[in-house]
Amino acid sequence: MALDKITEMVSHFIGIFETAEDGARMRELAEGFRHETNPDTEFEAMSSINYLLRAPYFHDGTQDGLSDFQFYADAPPFVPDVVSSAIVNAWLHPITSFEKLSLPNLKESFFINEQSLLLTGIPPGSTAVIGHQFNVLVDHDLMVGAGTMDFISPAAFDAALTTLVQTASGMSTSLIGNPFVVISEPQSLGEALSNEFAVLSATAPDGAEVTFLSGDGAFGITINGISGDAMPALDTLMPAYLQPDLAEDTPDAAPSGIGGNATAAAEVFDVEDGHAVVSGGNFAINETIVAFSAVDAPVIAVMGDAISTIGICQVNTIHNADIGADFALNTDAAINAASIALTSSQPPAEEDPASEDAQPATEIFPEAWAVTQIDGDLMTLNWVHQYNFLSDHDRAEVTLTGEDSFIGFGDNTVLNQTTLLEFGVSYDLIIVGGQMIDMALISQTNVLLDDDIIVAGGSWPGIISGGDNLAFNAAMIDTIGIDTHTGMHSDFDQAGRDLEAGSGTISADVAQSDYFAGIPFLNVLYISGDLITITSIEQTNIVGDADQVGVAFAELEQAVDGPLEVTTGSNAVVNIASIMEYGMDSTIMVGGEVYDDVLLYQAELIETDADPLGVAQTPLANEAVAFLAEDMVEGEPVTDSVFAGQIETSTSSVDVMGGVVT
Repeated sequence: MALDKITEMVSHFIGIFETAEDGARMRELAEGFRHETNPDTEFEAMSSINYLLRAPYFHDGTQDGLSDFQFYADAPPFVPDVVSSAIVNAWLHPITSFEKLSLPNLKESFFINEQSLLLTGIPPGSTAVIGHQFNVLVDHDLMVGAGTMDFISPAAFDAALTTLVQTASGMSTSLIGNPFVVISEPQSLGEALSNEFAVLSATAPDGAEVTFLSGDGAFGITINGISGDAMPALDTLMPAYLQPDLAEDTPDAAPSGIGGNATAAAEVFDVEDGHAVVSGGNFAINETIVAFSAVDAPVIAVMGDAISTIGICQVNTIHNADIGADFALNTDAAINAASIALTSSQPPAEEDPASEDAQPATEIFPEAWAVTQIDGDLMTLNWVHQYNFLSDHDRAEVTLTGEDSFIGFGDNTVLNQTTLLEFGVSYDLIIVGGQMIDMALISQTNVLLDDDIIVAGGSWPGIISGGDNLAFNAAMIDTIGIDTHTGMHSDFDQAGRDLEAGSGTISADVAQSDYFAGIPFLNVLYISGDLITITSIEQTNIVGDADQVGVAFAELEQAVDGPLEVTTGSNAVVNIASIMEYGMDSTIMVGGEVYDDVLLYQAELIETDADPLGVAQTPLANEAVAFLAEDMVEGEPVTDSVFAGQIETSTSSVDVMGGVVT
């Protein structure tokens, strides 16, 4: 049968530990040993030695009359010498039945009350992972042939990309800028996000498809605002040029990152049949996977507020205005896919008719408990921001001759990848003196400018592809463990106040509450400050691929072996983020207010008929392109500029350097 996710993770690491242990013991050498069937007769049998082992000491109890009892922990805890012998004996002879145990009344010397030993465990520590990944790639190729073409400066297209970035900024929002600032007012963040998503939905630009869902309506799989059965597979959506070449998937094939004509480009003198010019085929991808189990308990008492927010914001913007030659009819795709799931940690209940007649088992309650205290906040923070900027504005005059050729200007790849795997600890009861904050947030933005100008000289017999671009966002938030909020019980409220006042334990009324029936020993954690769990992933791709290509062919061989292709599109911008939190079903008693919400915002905008530069165009000659725009037309090559554009969605910049890179 299939294992659940936690069991698979534990089994995986147990297997690694066993493999390491086997290697340390050199088991492979032992297994390879073969005993000789016909030993040498010259060797005599080994002599044997008899050893007499005596253990004259045995446990005869203690003067205090302590009975044997079992501590449930990873190792015997530290206790005073007067009870150490009983504890050691308990570890050597564990109890096999859950019978009620009586403990002596030593509260004046070693006990705080009749049933709570002065035992404390090692408190869990806070963890904070802050990662920022940033790629900037500029690939402005210039190939001048006869010098008959007047090229537009790449800076003009970077300016158009800036405008497109601003458009995307007006459609999106940054979920978390500085997480340490958010912690001070977490409830305000949740309410502000809900209000901002509503405003963005109402003010979206013409042509944009916008979806805003909240509450129960945000759960499940949503693809461009429509409920789906499964998340789309990226491999099936990739542009044709970026699809893997099945012919190369053989053991003898050389590694190839993209396929198509990519391998041919590496083997200069062994190109594929036909003629190919590629100025597109760029690939920008961000990927983050965070799987963790935070500090958790089936019962949590929060003296302050409880705030829980799940939020996903996805925006795709594509501008593709191609002019000049007759382009193939291939379209662009902008896909936002989100999956939000909340699953109980309890296995499904099985109906057993025979159990109705069975006598209920005698319930047991904790007879001892230990309280571990943390003075301050307990935080689990995962904050990952990924940013890709790629500018690939190519200018080329190409004349095709001969039989086969491949000319590549694009085919760039930028990648950010982060994988986090974290394990926490669990308790039977957690008492929080401050707030409980739980947030899982994903923000994804893609901006793609693919405005191409192609001039084909003569009667062009080939195929010109200026589209087939993909903007893809995939976000998954999968939480195991359902939290149920209730009002604060008076005895738990008093326990929190006592611990705040300096008490080292909890009362028997709390420890032996019905919540803890069946638990012989209670493990309690007290946090004087806030219990904070925040995972924030923000991903941004900005790609400009505005190409100016003039293609002419002369004196081609009569028998052309393959197709004639010009690819100026086939770009892919991809964000993939996954948050998997493994916890347990919990009853959360709240002394303050409760804020619990789930938010999903998706927006897609594809423009294909607008003039990106906002200037008039002259009729195109066979092998020349000219724009009547002042300061845009170049007679000579110009110095390339670097545009590190960024999505401005909050006072906290996506770029930690604040756009200093130029």
